[in-house]
Amino acid sequence: MAFVANMVSLVLYFYMEMHFDLPGSANTLTNLMGSTFLLSIIGAFVSDTYLNRFNTALIFGLLEILALVMMTIQAHDPSLLPSPCNKSSCVKGGKAAMLYTSLCLLALGSGGVRGTLPAHGADQFDHRKDPKEAKALASYFNYLLLSSTMGAAVGVTVVVWVSVSIGWWRGFLVCAAVNSFGFSVLVLGKFFYRFQSPTESPIIRIAQV
Repeated sequence: MAFVANMVSLVLYFYMEMHFDLPGSANTLTNLMGSTFLLSIIGAFVSDTYLNRFNTALIFGLLEILALVMMTIQAHDPSLLPSPCNKSSCVKGGKAAMLYTSLCLLALGSGGVRGTLPAHGADQFDHRKDPKEAKALASYFNYLLLSSTMGAAVGVTVVVWVSVSIGWWRGFLVCAAVNSFGFSVLVLGKFFYRFQSPTESPIIRIAQV
């Protein structure tokens, strides 16, 4: 939900609050989206090779929450926002450092979670030995798609409305709160999960070919 809501609304945030020009706002958002999807490879590599998928998802999830908290603070405090300057970008100094640090953490965290969490869910089904679990695995991906779609629908309607109409910091706060709740629920189920031990990453095997 938070990812889709931010991808839809951030171009307006960059334009209206950070005072980028319109091409700069669109370009910054495009770079953020591209980085997020590319960094999902990093999350998958770490989970396959060094950490299990549960721990990797938590680490990257914390980075994502930290990014949203930083964005909430910056959007809430007028002293951390730039003034209009009639240039392509008005963000400089510490304000720019805070903005780009939060965006980098958001891309890294969101990408890492996207590369590990769905696979962690699939690990809970032994589809090779149990036909019932193989059927349940198919249902899991159906429900995963359904929940992702429903979350995206809420994100692009409710969260975007909150951001644009009530306050950008409130929109980021809602995203941070929802993410924190989701990862808290994930942690509560730790003792019931099946964990796959890290092995050689498929990325390494592909690179060796």
